[in-house]
Amino acid sequence: RNPHIKYILSGTMTYNDRGVILNVRMVDINSKVVVASSKGFVPQFVVESLYPRNYVDGIVLDSTS
Repeated sequence: RNPHIKYILSGTMTYNDRGVILNVRMVDINSKVVVASSKGFVPQFVVESLYPRNYVDGIVLDSTS
């Protein structure tokens, strides 16, 4: 146990052809009560902009692209 930790984040990311759906919860570490939650959507064009286009199995083949 770390006495400095008060909250943890927990959630899911669901991928589809339009983007990513995020479901997130903030949980009080001591009481285990959900103190906040949110649902969001990240469009596919934003998701694609976060990753290099020229990679295989997570390895960047050419960083100049």
